[in-house]
Amino acid sequence: MKHMSARASEERAPSFSGDEAAQQEGRQAGGAARPVEEPALASLRTHSDPQPAMPGHPPASEEEFPQILVMQKLGRTYRAMLAAFDASIGQPMPRWRVLLLLHQRGAMSQKKLADALRMDPAALTRQLKAIEQLGWVQRRSDPQDNRLTNVWLTPAGTELVRQTMPRRTAFIQRLLADLTAEELQQLGGMLDRVEARMRHEAPRANPD
Repeated sequence: MKHMSARASEERAPSFSGDEAAQQEGRQAGGAARPVEEPALASLRTHSDPQPAMPGHPPASEEEFPQILVMQKLGRTYRAMLAAFDASIGQPMPRWRVLLLLHQRGAMSQKKLADALRMDPAALTRQLKAIEQLGWVQRRSDPQDNRLTNVWLTPAGTELVRQTMPRRTAFIQRLLADLTAEELQQLGGMLDRVEARMRHEAPRANPD
């Protein structure tokens, strides 16, 4: 009879899963049942770092989109370079590019100058008007084709470029002094690739 009673008691005893057993132990100890955290929730609590965006889904934050951080750095670097160039050389970089190219190549049409500088023709015209007022360039209509306007440095403009060249060289050397020759080559190659991609995208943004 005792064996039969023990067997019946065993058959009536409820079975618990691991989580339920933990709750049952808490009740038997006289306390409230301890809530059991789902494994997925526990994982979220211990892994708070942002996860990479799934393919085909936009990133949830800029931290998950490193390309935009690089583009922002490029913009800041370019603006800082313009400000440093102007302060060190005494000429805004867009103006200096015009003066230097005319010094290197001599008289040319505004069209060829715009093409060589990869500058918008209207923006170049504004630059040339300002430089002409300073007495550093002259402009005249082409005697053989009045549709063209030729431009060249005046003697004062040529002297300005000659005096500025040493400061420009020293500025560039200071600017990149922290980079080795190998790093300069790597940086130049990476910038070439970024520029090529930007020029490839430009026609899409401005279709003819």
